[in-house]
Amino acid sequence: MLLPVQIWTEGSSVCTVCRTGQTNGAQGSSVCDWCAPGYKMVNVSNPAAGCNACGEGTVSLGGPFNATRSCQSCDRSRYTWRQERTYCNACRAGFGWINITNSNPNLVGICQDCPVGTWGPGGQAGNITTTTCRACPPGYTTLGGQALTRDACFERRCAPGTAGLTCAACSPGLWSAGGNATTSFCRPCPVGTSSAAGAPSSAACNITVAVCSTAPTRTVFSLPDGPGFTVDATNWLTKCGKTLRGSRCRAQANELCPDGICSLSATCDATGKWIEPGIDGTTGAVCGSSPMPPKTAAGWIIFDGAPLDPTAWAAACSNKYQRQTCSTTAACGQGFKGNLSAVCQADGSWGQLSGECRSNTCAGAPPNVPVSGGATFITAAWTQICGVTPRGSNCTTSDACTPDGSVTATCSAAGTWINTSGGCSLNPTTPPCANTKGLEAVPWLDSAKWIAQCGNTAVGQTCSKTNTICAGGFVGTVSAVCFAAGWQVIQGQDRCGDTCSIAPPNPPVNPPGQFNSFAWNSICGNTPRGSRCSTTDACSPEGSVSATCGADGSWTNLTGGCFQSATDRCFTNNGMTLVPNLDLDTWRFECSATRFGQTCVLTTACKSGFLGTISALCTTTGWRVNAGQDTCTDTCTIAPTNVPVTAPGSFNSAAWNSICGNTKVGSNCTTTDACTPDGFVSATCSTAGWVNIAGSCFKAAPPPPCATINGMKNVPWLDSDKWIAQCGNTALGQVCSKTNTVCVGLDNFTVGTVSARCTSTGWTEVTGQCDFPATG
Repeated sequence: MLLPVQIWTEGSSVCTVCRTGQTNGAQGSSVCDWCAPGYKMVNVSNPAAGCNACGEGTVSLGGPFNATRSCQSCDRSRYTWRQERTYCNACRAGFGWINITNSNPNLVGICQDCPVGTWGPGGQAGNITTTTCRACPPGYTTLGGQALTRDACFERRCAPGTAGLTCAACSPGLWSAGGNATTSFCRPCPVGTSSAAGAPSSAACNITVAVCSTAPTRTVFSLPDGPGFTVDATNWLTKCGKTLRGSRCRAQANELCPDGICSLSATCDATGKWIEPGIDGTTGAVCGSSPMPPKTAAGWIIFDGAPLDPTAWAAACSNKYQRQTCSTTAACGQGFKGNLSAVCQADGSWGQLSGECRSNTCAGAPPNVPVSGGATFITAAWTQICGVTPRGSNCTTSDACTPDGSVTATCSAAGTWINTSGGCSLNPTTPPCANTKGLEAVPWLDSAKWIAQCGNTAVGQTCSKTNTICAGGFVGTVSAVCFAAGWQVIQGQDRCGDTCSIAPPNPPVNPPGQFNSFAWNSICGNTPRGSRCSTTDACSPEGSVSATCGADGSWTNLTGGCFQSATDRCFTNNGMTLVPNLDLDTWRFECSATRFGQTCVLTTACKSGFLGTISALCTTTGWRVNAGQDTCTDTCTIAPTNVPVTAPGSFNSAAWNSICGNTKVGSNCTTTDACTPDGFVSATCSTAGWVNIAGSCFKAAPPPPCATINGMKNVPWLDSDKWIAQCGNTALGQVCSKTNTVCVGLDNFTVGTVSARCTSTGWTEVTGQCDFPATG
């Protein structure tokens, strides 16, 4: 029998193989009159010339000489992987492979144009691992589609009014000049103004918002009625005249405040009035050398009749301003020691004295306490317990020894410990189960925690602990019986893990329905933390239970229930079809056990990409959705609850909702206007609410005492900004001296050495000056 590509030659007993590129059309043929697949005629007018292979980028199915004319070119997206091909089996550079079906490799998918922001090296069709469109690095894109190499990726530039890696439009109240996608961000409008979405510059912040435009009066801050206790309206309005209602502002606006030491603060309320006053630092009133009156000193702690020395108090506290605290160790009389403090009041008198004066005691601990068997004497514990012992008295304690023992010593007239007796030692008897023998197979058990919590268990008794004996990050219940030779673990209570391995304790059950904990553990016991498990197989005779495995290894967000079929439940979605973007299958699964007259509330029933709380009442005709809990939205309308706040700063949820409440899922919002008095908050809207929260609300620290030019204004050619930048952090009482670098101009336009001492009222002892350099 003859095979294709073989012919019979007359007079021969064997078949002859056709030459390369040729074949025959059928068995039994005596001529090679066909081109093989992947070949074409060399010369269509001369069949004897034979067939040539189709080159890369062309294909042929072959066929009879009189029908095979040429190789066909592949389309623009494909070429051939090598020569002699019958179909275009590779993607050109700039195209990527997309799977469609699992049939013949040449039909399994298509070579698709690489879109903007991607590039493709091309390659064998069907290989989705190597022949695919590859994304440019973050912040980079391409001029158009069909990019051939990574070199076609260039830095993405955001247009004005947009920012971030995706060049998203800025939210209302924010603006951006555009620029580099990796570094650009939306900036807040100036206080008192806002803008439409997509603002390209601060000039677009031309929407005026409600502010407190007048200065508060002296009475708002309860300042004394007298010279110097007035609010400087000009200074206040310069800093706070555009404060948004609901926001807080702080300014140096009191006449008697030395530069940089004190300031006034208040909150602009909804009606445009200043409320919640605050005074930071001093306000001018001085208690001076006022003696401490007896009625003020009443109530402070006196030991052994220790008296107060009013004269010593006045000498130590004569320079304190109103609202400042004086603390001194020099005011205890007749050799007693201690620390006393009081606050200078608005009328120049001292407030309630606090603190204590004690007679002389023994400091430290006895030096040579006997210890044995590896026991330890804890000097810090002795000092805390016995450090108040008067001289001439004894102190005894067992709390300074570990693990056992007791120490006694006498505080001598010289203030040292003498006559030390007792000592610290090891307990001679160790409980039989103060070990983990028999517990070696319990996964993620913390041996030290088990011994600390169960080591004193008596022989024959059981110790059972949940979570507290597991290694960090793991949970579970471990129970074991103490025997003389070690522990015997109770089956089923023998592991710690990173899943929720114990069934929820209180699933909803309507008798005669039952919840099977063992079935739940078998089905859901390996659920990873943060994931959800739902099953109908843990209910008898009917029902379903769904729960989320929490971060602590316990089940949360428990829904559903076990019951026996009844006609008093909502087994339908009637009434829920009008709720936008609701996942009806999830609603029915989670709420089907709800009885007539009961309400089902879910935060997990919205479709992918949407969020919201849905609440509905089960009635005899179906569901009745509760107003206010009836929408799944793609924006985050409720402010985040876990914004970092450092007191006395505060986070204003209403301000956040006003500014960021329309942020779409997947987008970010950043604002400074939700923090009082200082700070910023940034967060990303997700289907679970606000995530990736950054920033915080706080009160900024006051400026250094000498961040000012008070006292330096008469120094010729002194550059104020340079002086503050180079000397502003100088501590009180210290001298700052600079040569040339604080003078006006560049490149020694003026030169000289200037020195001054920092005090609470500004700079004093000023020497030197700046002047033009000598010539000639």
